[in-house]
Amino acid sequence: MKRGQRLDESGSGSGLGLSIVDDVVQAYGGRFELTGLNGSGLHARVVLPAKCKK
Repeated sequence: MKRGQRLDESGSGSGLGLSIVDDVVQAYGGRFELTGLNGSGLHARVVLPAKCKK
């Protein structure tokens, strides 16, 4: 998920979207996971920590 690096070179775009998502998720203490689906797509998962009650 490097800035400017595209996973799918067949379309248009700047290659920034997934990098920005990763930065935001990390800022909130979470993680962003990408998993290939046997050549038929991509599964994206965002995991964020539960909000702490005070």
